[in-house]
Amino acid sequence: MQAFAALTAFNVATAVPSPGNAGSFEAGGTLALTAFGIPKETALAFIFLYHLTQLVPGFVGGVLVLVVEGEVLFGKRSVLRIRPPVLQEAVAVPESDAA
Repeated sequence: MQAFAALTAFNVATAVPSPGNAGSFEAGGTLALTAFGIPKETALAFIFLYHLTQLVPGFVGGVLVLVVEGEVLFGKRSVLRIRPPVLQEAVAVPESDAA
């Protein structure tokens, strides 16, 4: 029951708009965990690590998708850019006058 209450507090705290839920997530999580008797420093450290485990995989996945798609990333073109095949244009062959 305590885990459900803590996760509910995390989610309610993220309703406050902030970039990446930075600050609101940590405040809500720390308050919820301290309400269950966890020391404030331990609760804050746990919330920071928990938030990083939620943000880093998505960030890394997004960077990988951008690299594979060949998008400009940090001002540089991707080395692993997948290029579509180049289609050669059909060259018209003039008909010979055999008559």
